[in-house]
Amino acid sequence: MDLLLRRGKPVMLVGGAGVGKSILVWDKVSRLREDYVVTKVPFNYYTTSAMLQPGILSMDLLLRRGKPVMLVGGAGVGKSILVWDKVSRLREDYVVTKVPFNYYTTSAMLQRVLEKPLEKKAGRNYAPPAAKRLIYFIDDLNMPEVDTYGTVQPHTLIRQHLDYHHWQRLVLKEIHSCQYITCMNPTAGSFSVNPRLQGGFSYGVSRSVGTLIQAAICLHQKVSQNFLPTAIRFHYIFNLRDLSNIFQGILFALPECIRYPIELVHLWLHESSRVYSDKLMEEKDEELFNKILVDTGKRYFEGIDESIFIHQPLVYCHFALGVGEPRYHQASDWEKLQKTVYDALEHYNELHAVMNLVLFEEAIQHVCRISRILEAPHGNALLSDIAALYIKVGVKNIGTVFLHTDAQIPDERFLVLINDMLASGDIPDLFSDEEVDMIVTSIRMELRGLGLLDTRDNCWSFFIDRIRRQLKSDIAALYIKVGVKNIGTVFLHTDAQIPDERFLVLINDMLASGDIPDLFSDEDVDMIVTSIRMELRGLGLLDTRDNCWSFFIDRIRRQLKVVLCFSPVGFTLRTRARKFPALVNCTAIDWFHAWPQLALLSVSSSFIEKIPALEPNVRASISEFISFAHTSVKEVSVKYQQNEKHFNYTTPKSFLEFIKLYGNVLRAKRRELTQKMERLENGLLKLQSTASQVEDLKAKLAVQELNLTELRTFPNPPGIVTNVSAAVLVLLAPPGRIPKDRSWKASKVVMSKVDEFLQALVNFDKEHIAEATVRSVRDEYLRDPEFNPDFVRLKSSAAAGLCAWVINIVRFHEELDASLETLTSAFETATGERLRCQEEVNRTNTTIELANRLVKGLESENVRWAHSVAQYHEQEATLCGDVLLTAAFISYAGSFSKKYRKELLDNLWMPFLRTQKVLIPMNKDLDPVCMLTDDATVAQWNNEGLPGDKMSTQNATILTNCERWPLLIDPQLQGIKWIKSRYGNSLKVISLDQKGYVDVIEQAVVTGETVLIENLEETIDPVIDPLLGRHTIKKGSCIKVGDKECYFHPSFKLILHTKLANPHYKPEIQAQTTLINFTVTRDGLEDQLLAQVVNQERPDLEHLKVRWLEEEEEDVVVLVMQGVLAGAFSGFLLAAWTTYG
Repeated sequence: MDLLLRRGKPVMLVGGAGVGKSILVWDKVSRLREDYVVTKVPFNYYTTSAMLQPGILSMDLLLRRGKPVMLVGGAGVGKSILVWDKVSRLREDYVVTKVPFNYYTTSAMLQRVLEKPLEKKAGRNYAPPAAKRLIYFIDDLNMPEVDTYGTVQPHTLIRQHLDYHHWQRLVLKEIHSCQYITCMNPTAGSFSVNPRLQGGFSYGVSRSVGTLIQAAICLHQKVSQNFLPTAIRFHYIFNLRDLSNIFQGILFALPECIRYPIELVHLWLHESSRVYSDKLMEEKDEELFNKILVDTGKRYFEGIDESIFIHQPLVYCHFALGVGEPRYHQASDWEKLQKTVYDALEHYNELHAVMNLVLFEEAIQHVCRISRILEAPHGNALLSDIAALYIKVGVKNIGTVFLHTDAQIPDERFLVLINDMLASGDIPDLFSDEEVDMIVTSIRMELRGLGLLDTRDNCWSFFIDRIRRQLKSDIAALYIKVGVKNIGTVFLHTDAQIPDERFLVLINDMLASGDIPDLFSDEDVDMIVTSIRMELRGLGLLDTRDNCWSFFIDRIRRQLKVVLCFSPVGFTLRTRARKFPALVNCTAIDWFHAWPQLALLSVSSSFIEKIPALEPNVRASISEFISFAHTSVKEVSVKYQQNEKHFNYTTPKSFLEFIKLYGNVLRAKRRELTQKMERLENGLLKLQSTASQVEDLKAKLAVQELNLTELRTFPNPPGIVTNVSAAVLVLLAPPGRIPKDRSWKASKVVMSKVDEFLQALVNFDKEHIAEATVRSVRDEYLRDPEFNPDFVRLKSSAAAGLCAWVINIVRFHEELDASLETLTSAFETATGERLRCQEEVNRTNTTIELANRLVKGLESENVRWAHSVAQYHEQEATLCGDVLLTAAFISYAGSFSKKYRKELLDNLWMPFLRTQKVLIPMNKDLDPVCMLTDDATVAQWNNEGLPGDKMSTQNATILTNCERWPLLIDPQLQGIKWIKSRYGNSLKVISLDQKGYVDVIEQAVVTGETVLIENLEETIDPVIDPLLGRHTIKKGSCIKVGDKECYFHPSFKLILHTKLANPHYKPEIQAQTTLINFTVTRDGLEDQLLAQVVNQERPDLEHLKVRWLEEEEEDVVVLVMQGVLAGAFSGFLLAAWTTYG
């Protein structure tokens, strides 16, 4: 027996009565060392494991926490003995008072008994003497009489104390440092106790616990039998750790939150679902588990309601009552819970880049589950999907989120080292060739001093090992931050941040024990122990070196939460679980399933409601199609994988990007359509007004011509008109020659050519007039009192102008020497009247000519524009449906071959749209490509080198319109050839294995250039992961590139390319990119082969074909430009009328 006791082995002595078994054992254990504690547990016929286990273990815990305890059992089962044995061995700072109950016990009698061991403190406060804690042991709790009204007076007094910490009979007395232990026999006395009183007691040691334990064990056995591990379900391993996690979750709840047995049952159901169901991979497994759970609950408990799994989600969380009430409670008010989570999201968005999330029911449930995991003492999580967004919402009040990319970290070097350092130790492009030479030279002397070979490779390896040690010191600094400074931290990892499996060695040690071997030097350990020692002394604990280190590691495990977001696709996760078992054994698994249809509808409806100008009756139909399109792509992807061995994944991110693309394209197309309609409608209005305005111009021109020919049409003009014309003839005569014939006939001959006549007046040499000419005009005509413009205007307006011109010419000559400037002005005024008439005639002639040409040229445009406007109105009516189908094609069809694209369009999407209850208006013969391109664009692409087949045109359309970065699957290099030709020298072409590629990306991000990363493999460097996911910071204005924060230019574009014919990209990469299958199709290959043959046999025909394509493109461009110019020409006409009319 000595040997077995020293080794901690159980011992059983078997023998007849009276042979000395008990004496022998008691004699032995009574002489054990002081570090042994002996508890004598009496057994009898009625003793059961359900009574024994809670009595010994749970009661200890509840007594230490000052909680009330109730033991329920039949007579003679050892309740009183068990309690008395326990309380009699309590420390000296406890005082026990036994309170017997009987049928005649009253509240007054009870109060006197309860107050007897108490002392009066300050005011109305009462407590046990000498700062001790008083335990009232009440036996036979249910014995007192039940009065007429169904109440028990002593119970009411105890309940008042438990609820309000006082009792009152005439005088209110505050009672402190007291607790209760009670026993009752449900088969005697009043048979029951008031539920309000029972609510104050912990049922952890009551009748329900025994049944609860039996139910938990039964459920565990059934789960272990029905869900066996396989190669795919590698994590279906259920052991005692899962059983203990259930009860750990139950202990989250405070007694006031679990007041009735049914509430405890509900909590057990919830915790069982979290521990078992959250691990399950498939929905059918979840359905089987729920059936097993309900059957087990019905077997062991009464009142189990199966509807809690059908109608309403059973959710417990620490913020069910609000963020300010951190109690683990059932979320009975779903709207309140939803508001709490949205408030947390809003708070996050105020401090970080905005996450525009729709937290539907399943999303909120995952937030609650992750929060529950992180609240656990050693709460680490393994999430089977990219679920970091849930982490950010779920860790509220947990501490800072530690991310490799944007967290507060102990050393900035950690950012550079974390991605590449642990993969190979060597960081690409970190050093130039000159720096490498300098490093090798420096290390070489050190190696020689150590007696080691100083080859270049050895020097570099020595340097890399030193950096590894530096990385370890950075992780040690993180441990000190958490363990010594007590700063809560979430250490979040995704697949992209684990470039090499050796990185998981550290994580495995973190999860398993928290103690990473050789992480700290002896000096660091001494510093940590010294820092922790003062804290332990303050807590009254032994401050030995081992205790200090254990306290430090335990705090690390409690405060450093490791959250792993790993993709379940492929063999990677199961291989990691086999190599690093702590990833599964020491984490709580939350397996993310595909969004259900209701979730898809909820999210799509939320976003569709924000899109303006959609008819209310079609919004629901649009949301239904968006959800159907997403699920149908998943179905086609399964066929694609089975038949073609190609992998395509749909993710929540691709679903959200589809909705975003739909909104953006709809706004752009609506704006474009509105501009076209406005331009053509304005042009039609201008054309309609053209005819009337031209007629007005013609009438105006007729009047002007009538005025100008007035003088020539007079057969026998008035005398004064004849005199005016005669005076003009004298002035216009050659210098010094006064004409003899000044008759009206001679005047009409001179004025017969109006243009020449006006030019003669304008160009008249007024500075060199012969004196005889001036004297003749002055003497013969100007002396006549009727030779006055006002008088002459009564006879003829044209003659009045000539009269004024003659007078001013003579006056100018007479006053030339005295005031040349004044005379010049007068002369110009005189001639201005004539010039105005002639210029007006010229302008009107020009306007008429232009108007006639325009009207004739636009006679056909009037009909065409009217037809185009009608077409645009029809397109506007079907725009929401046309763009919807186009956006679905752009978002989902890119990775498929021609056959599966056709299946999506013709066999799935179009039939669904035609059979909806409320049809979405759309064009029956819609081609998605035509919505986003035109013939001119396609012709330009072809001239740039894009193959002319339909598949290639679709690919180009997807590439130029997709929301996510395009990733080209291009084994024949046709796509990349077209891209390089399209962008020319402005394209930055890099590969991830070249030196300095991060600098090129950084410059392009800042300046808004386009970058092409070619020849990608199936894994992508984690350095560019923030860029792939557009993980912007500082309210979306900046982004991380490598270890630098760069301004994120809105015009920046990233194009990815791989030569792999059948790459298998993980879902998280496909979620961040739009896969476009540029693999050559049969049709495209035939065209290209034909071109090669023709080029060899008849190069002239090949050149002719190329020339035709170029001419076709030019013709299309010309046609488009003509339409634009025609729309603008009416504005030119109006401007002409305004200027000349």
